[in-house]
Parts: sequence; C-alpha cells; structure tokens
Amino acid sequence: MAMTTTLNRKNMPPRGWLVLGLFALPFAVVGLVFLFAAIVPTLYDGWRMQAWRPVPATLVDAALQTYRPGKGKVTYGVSATYHYTLGGVRYTGTRAAINAGPDDVAHFQYSLGKRLERAHQAREPVTAYVNPADPAQAVLDRSIRWPLLRLWSIFVVTFGGVGVGLMAWAWRNHRRGSRGEDLYPATAGGHVQGIAPEGGGSAGPISSLQKLETRLLAGFAVAALGMSVWLCLQVLPGAWQGRPAAAIVLVFPLITLGLLRALYRRRRMRLRFGDAQLALSLLPVRLGAPFTAQVDIRAPLRQTMRYSARLLCLRSRSLRMGDERHETEDLQWSASARAQVHAQGPGTVRLRWRLQVPAGLPTSDEPGVHWRLEILDEDDAHGYRAQFRVPVVAGAGVAVAAGGDGTQALVDDEGLVPGTDPLAGVCRLQPLPGGGVQITQPAGRMWRAQRVVILTGALIGVPLFLALAVLAPLPVRLGASLAAALLVAWALFAVGNRRTSTLSAQQGIRMERQLLGLRTAFTQRPAADVQGLAIRLAYRQSLGNGPGEEVYTLYARLRGGGSITLADSLSGKPAARQALHAAVRLSGYGHLQ
Repeated sequence: MAMTTTLNRKNMPPRGWLVLGLFALPFAVVGLVFLFAAIVPTLYDGWRMQAWRPVPATLVDAALQTYRPGKGKVTYGVSATYHYTLGGVRYTGTRAAINAGPDDVAHFQYSLGKRLERAHQAREPVTAYVNPADPAQAVLDRSIRWPLLRLWSIFVVTFGGVGVGLMAWAWRNHRRGSRGEDLYPATAGGHVQGIAPEGGGSAGPISSLQKLETRLLAGFAVAALGMSVWLCLQVLPGAWQGRPAAAIVLVFPLITLGLLRALYRRRRMRLRFGDAQLALSLLPVRLGAPFTAQVDIRAPLRQTMRYSARLLCLRSRSLRMGDERHETEDLQWSASARAQVHAQGPGTVRLRWRLQVPAGLPTSDEPGVHWRLEILDEDDAHGYRAQFRVPVVAGAGVAVAAGGDGTQALVDDEGLVPGTDPLAGVCRLQPLPGGGVQITQPAGRMWRAQRVVILTGALIGVPLFLALAVLAPLPVRLGASLAAALLVAWALFAVGNRRTSTLSAQQGIRMERQLLGLRTAFTQRPAADVQGLAIRLAYRQSLGNGPGEEVYTLYARLRGGGSITLADSLSGKPAARQALHAAVRLSGYGHLQ
C-alpha cells in the first residue's frame, strides 16, 4: 500500500501558517486603507465632479497654511470659504480641492493656495463646481492629482501586495495542512517516473527551498523598492537644500539593489535549469537504509559535468539578545557524494545518487532537527544549485546494503564542501629551499570572515554616524565622526592587509603584515623560542538563520607564554586542520594539542 508523507506539516504546523498570516495582516491593512480610503474615493470624486456645474463664486477667505511636521520638513494646506448662488439660493462652500489634507506632492497645495490668496486680495471671482443634485456640495479645483495617486499606489503595491499575498499563501497551506494534503503531490499512482519505491513507500517529488525563498525575496524586494522610491522623493531633496544628513536614505536603495540582484540571479537560474524537483525512492529516508535520489535539470549533457549532493543534519536553536530572539542552525553532521550524470531526453540530464545514511544520527522527529540535501555544480559557480528539505527517521530493523549495488555509504566530512579547496583565496603554503614553509595570505582574504562587520558598518554605521555628526551637539559630533573614521579604517584594514609568515626549524619564525604596501607589523623569533604550532577558534558568526561559520587562526605558541599568529580567517575546522598539518609537515615544528 502506498504511503503518503505530508511534508508541509513536518516543516510548519497549521498554527505556524496562522502566525505567518497574522504577521502579514498589518501590511495588508495598510495597503487596503490606502486603496479604499484614499485612492478609490479620490477617483470616484474626480469622476463624478466632472459632471458638476461651474458657477461664479466670491471668496470670503483664502489662506495658504504652512505645517512643519519635522525639522526641515514643510508641507502646505489650503483653507477657503466662498459664496455661490444656484437657482436663486445662496450657498457657502469650504472645499478647495478633492484632497483636503496638507502635503507637499508636486507643489499642488502651494500653487492652489497662492492662486486663491491672490484672487481674494484682488477681489476677483473664482469658479466653483456645484453638484446639481445637491447644491450644498461644491469644490474650487476638481482636478485629479495623479502624482499623489502614484505615491499612494506605492503603498498599495508594496504593503498591500506583500501582505495579501502572504496571507493568501499562508491560508492556502494552512488548509492543506489541516486536511492532511501533501504540498508536493506525486505523479499518477503515487510514484515518480523512473524511480522504484523501496520498502513499500512512495516518493512524491519535493520542491526545492529556493522556490519559496524566491517568492519571499520577491515580496521583500518589491516592498523595499517602493519604500526606497518614496523615501528618496520625500527626503533626498533636502540634501541639496543644506541638509546633507538627508543622504542617509541612500542606504535603502543600496539594500534594494542587493535584493534585486539576488532575485535576478535566482530567477535566471530557474529559467536556465527549470523548476527541478527531488525524487526519492524512500520517503521518509531511514537511517541505515539505502535509497536513491535523483533530479532532472534542463541542461545539455557534457562529459565534464560534476555534481555533488551534500546531506546536512542541522539543529535549530534560539539565541536571546536582550528582548530579541534569533534563530540559528548548528551543523550536526554532513556528508557528500558525487552524482551519476545521464542524458534524459533532448536537453535534459538526470543527476542520480545511491546513498546510505549511517545509523545513530538525530532524526527529523527530534525537536529542532531537520535534514537538508544541497546539490551544487562543482565546476561552475553559476551552475545549478538547489536545496531540499528531506525527512529522516529511525531505521529500526532495516537491512544494511553491502555496497555492491553502487550504494555510497556516507561518511561525515566535518563541513568540508566537495570540489573546493578550503584554503583557496585565504592562504598559500609554499615550501622553501633547504626546509621550511612560507605562508602567504593575500589582501581581501578577510572579506568573507569579516563581511558582516564591514557591511554593517558601511550600510548602517557610517551613514548613522555622519548624520549624528551633522545634527547632534558638538561633543556628540566629535564622537560620531571618530567612530565613523574608525569603522572606515577597520574596513580598509580588513580588506587591504596582507600577511606573510616564514617558518623554519633552523631559522625560526618571521611574520610580517602590510597594508597597501606599507609594513604595519613585524615579529621575528628564533627556533628555540617556539614550542609548537596549533589552531584555535577565533570567533563564530552566522548570516541569517543559516549554519554558523567558525573562523580559526593558525598560531605558534612560544616558550614562556605568548604566541604569534601565522594565518587568520581560516573558515571551518577542516581548513584550519589542513593548514596546520601542512605547516607542521613542511616546517619541522611539532603539533600541539
């Protein structure tokens, strides 16, 4: 009997979809308010006022009102009182335009107020447009303000579109989860074409996580684009009016460009390779049991194609920082295997793996544990890559394959990505004539390890400090200017410094660091002072809720205390161990535990 696995209920329960819908509710409300309380009434009034009857009117009072909602911010409104006569009856009107609130969009209110003030001072008659069905309703300017509608439309599209879209998507998946439906249905009969189920289970195709991420990224990009346009139109002109701190809003277009670039790359990959899905012969995957995994992608078959699948076991954990809680992932286990690549029709290739996960590992049933299968092109950085969520359960009573059928027994790779050199771009170890090794670390190596600090300082810290340096009192200005200068100096140092270390069991250790060709640090110690070489964890960082990255340093411990850093920015323990073993082998120094 075919077995059905409901993946969406494992990944997010129905209650989780309701929480997502509640999160999106304020965004939808903002968009709907602008649509039905601002845009629709304006269009309706503008349409019906076209049939109103023009009559002469006498201004009793007219004034241009000025509002200052913030420092350097000025908006205008119009107040007017006028008399007009229709059918022998005298009426009094106070409506000057369709939209009565103060604003500074396209200088409409300013121009209308000045025009009415001049007419009132010159005692000139003006034209009022009167509703024939209700003569008490009249307006002096019945033009539809399209620039104002375009501004409101940005809020409708960004906030309303993202909010309504998320709510609809959450409601749809909540109902599916409540009914026990599968988010990724299998083909006819519950089986996937070209792959045989094992152990009586059926394997519906699994959509990649990139599909969901692309939708969310598109929503955030649209919202960020609308917000950036609105902020630049409202605030940026102040930078040309003696308020340079207003240029801080340029941070938002930069963030938007980053989101659009990421969205373009994801969309381009999807168009190039198609919406590929993962098919498993065993679902859920059982520990200790062999299973087959395959993906069909739209690409011509090449002899040099090398694709790897990396299976990761991750455990989510919550970190509380003050009043905020952050979710992060710890890597528990990972292993990699290379795919068998076969042609599957014209312009389509099939990536196929026969894998076996060892027993004794955490399962998806445990709190916070989930398994992810990552597929990547080893040779092309812009080639196909995807991530799939895979359920893994205990495999009690499962017969372990002997390996004669091509099954690859997965072994923990300690986080080392296949087909990559963990030291590439970070350090180069070159043997020296007569013994010893030279470790060269190029400029720019710290970008990956320090990118969080550099980007945060460049996009948020520096503009914020510059704004404080302009607006704050003198002591705060000096402190903000100094902090901004230190951030810029640190970014330049992190990206531009170069380190060269020479190790020899006969001549000792020599370490030199340069910044833009100028020596900034130099250390030299004889071989007798060196106790041995070792690695240590420098710090740990995490981008978003992805797996944390450990950054190590290679150092020489000195007799009597102290140490000399030989290489930094080594990403991951496998890379650090590889550098340590090579340095020990080539230099002749001992390896410290």
